[in-house]
Amino acid sequence: MIIILGSHNIFSQSNKKEIREKIIQEIDSTLSSTDDRESKFDLLVEFTNSSDFSKLRFSTRLKYTEQLLAESNLPESDSLIIHNRLNVALYNGYIANYEKSLLLLNKIISETSTDHLWKIYAVALSAIGKIHEFLNNNEQASFHMNKLLDESIRLRDLDNEYIARMYLGDFYRKISAEEKSIAHYYRADEIAEFQNDHVKLDRTKSKIGKLLFLASEDSLSLEYHKLALQHALATNNEKRINYLKYFISYLSKTNSYIEKIRAAENYLDNINKPNHLIDVTRTYNYIADYQFKIGNYKNARITAFKSLQYALKSNVYSHICKAYLIISMVKLRQEEADSSFYYLGKSYEYLIQEENPELAYDFYEFSSELNSKSGFSQTALDHKNKSMEYFQIANNLNTKKKLAINFARYDFEKEKQKELAIEKSKNEAEIAERNLIIFSLIGVSFTIIIALFYSSKISKERKRNLEEVNKKNVLIEHQKNDLDDLNKMKDKFFSVIAHDLSGPVGNMMRLSKLVLFNSKENSDDQNEKIGSLLSESSKNVNTLLQSLLLWGKVQMKVAKPVLSHYNLLNRISLISEIYKDIIAEKKINLNVCIDKSHTVYVDEDMIDTVFRNLVHNSIKYTPEHGEINIIGSSREGKIDIKVSDNGKGIDEELINEIFSPNENGNKPTRKTGMGLILVKEFIALNNGSMSIKSEVGKGTCVNIQLPTG
Repeated sequence: MIIILGSHNIFSQSNKKEIREKIIQEIDSTLSSTDDRESKFDLLVEFTNSSDFSKLRFSTRLKYTEQLLAESNLPESDSLIIHNRLNVALYNGYIANYEKSLLLLNKIISETSTDHLWKIYAVALSAIGKIHEFLNNNEQASFHMNKLLDESIRLRDLDNEYIARMYLGDFYRKISAEEKSIAHYYRADEIAEFQNDHVKLDRTKSKIGKLLFLASEDSLSLEYHKLALQHALATNNEKRINYLKYFISYLSKTNSYIEKIRAAENYLDNINKPNHLIDVTRTYNYIADYQFKIGNYKNARITAFKSLQYALKSNVYSHICKAYLIISMVKLRQEEADSSFYYLGKSYEYLIQEENPELAYDFYEFSSELNSKSGFSQTALDHKNKSMEYFQIANNLNTKKKLAINFARYDFEKEKQKELAIEKSKNEAEIAERNLIIFSLIGVSFTIIIALFYSSKISKERKRNLEEVNKKNVLIEHQKNDLDDLNKMKDKFFSVIAHDLSGPVGNMMRLSKLVLFNSKENSDDQNEKIGSLLSESSKNVNTLLQSLLLWGKVQMKVAKPVLSHYNLLNRISLISEIYKDIIAEKKINLNVCIDKSHTVYVDEDMIDTVFRNLVHNSIKYTPEHGEINIIGSSREGKIDIKVSDNGKGIDEELINEIFSPNENGNKPTRKTGMGLILVKEFIALNNGSMSIKSEVGKGTCVNIQLPTG
């Protein structure tokens, strides 16, 4: 039977893999045959909302959702975009990328609220709580779920209130605060009853039943689990049905040990064991215990070893301890005392890892028996006394737990009755007042309704026609503005390229011709000098091209600043190294005075472009034996950087032109070129500021302020 079941599972997994691969091939083929970005976006939206998408692994869903966002032209504030960013955050959480998931979820929380996109806000809040719970950040987990509960109650959102209460019930149960736990489960059960939701009712009845079981209220627990089973049958959830039948069999006092074992085995045969390690371990221990009780020692040993296999994977100490203890008990019955002592010792290693009075009672009770049969009467007596101590502790704890849960149930019922009485009184008063008002207004309302009917019909028709015209006018205006912007951007970009590339490219052409025609006549020194100049000119063209392309992307809103920590001394030193040959040739004294701790929070590529332009300009306009100073200082969360030289300087008209944009933004002119305009725009994009002081014939000082974070 096991071999057949295993083969079926392998076939099932293989079949799922084939289905997933087919889905991926089809969507990839469709996307690759579509060139239009908007069409790709529409395809991805349709695909991510299809039933096929839910069949894919979370990592694959993450890939296509990120692709959808990349193809979108919608603003980031659009609800569709925020919804898919939420999905990206959730998928990262599912694949255990918790740090990125929390970062994205917190960003979504900051962009939404209880008044704006509440459903997305609620899911993000819930997901943050669950991730913190998984990371054992109990305080943060509790805070976020209580916040979700408070807002759900305020907004009367029953679905999210149910989620919050179920989570908080589990949370308080986990920290042994059962009296708080059961109150949340009861409230969740009320919501499920009101909504007549069988899935929710299955869960709430089962949760309440488990708490009652922990409080030794076995008969009540049995009733709640039977109710849960009825709701599971209504939803045809085979997995839940098998589990509930197994647990009901466990609680039933009329079922034989054989029937209990059969129900548990049926449950295990119908679940994915690797995904439910704790449940599997607990159930195998349960089966092994009953096999031991009916004297089936061989099967009890085999089952206990199976339990141990899963227990070691789940790393739950109490389950590992219990499995070793059952093996030890079986070994004693099979008259293998030495082996029994060995496994008892292994059980003890895990017993001391956590406080579990009931398990400690079982351990010392059996240890007393084993030591007694092995002739260690004093140890047997000591362990018998210990078993009685733990029995008393376990009994006291169960009594306290039972009292706490029963008091919580009593308080809940009392509060519920009070609420019902208030609601009834309020409803009766409202009904009486409402009836009085209704009868008073019926006559007047009837007359008004007839008059308004004809008036409303005419008004609606006019309004509908006017709205259609307005929508068309707005659409036409938007399209016209978009076309105008694109034309202006095209003219501006070609103007930049024509202006700023003409000079360096012309220099390269002249130098290339000089090398071609005079290479043989020139001396090696001359050829080397020409080659050096040609290399320098190529570098300048390359640097200029990179700057222009980056500027073009920013202007067309293709690129946005990607902020990171930027060490000023390291980056400026690297940039200065590019120009070391020309600095040496002109015998310029370059002084960089920046503290190595000075770090700003900016886009690296943009600020590299800023300093390349400033250093290049200073070198270009500084005479031989001149001096360039780059000095940094820190103040009030910003870094000041001054780049000064004693070169030819810039006249006041030119400075005003740089800082005075026309209606289309700054354009390069014959005087300014693109360099300082790029510097100004990139600094502004990185939340910085810039000023220029210059005196013709004496030099220039460019002062920049950049944020540290």
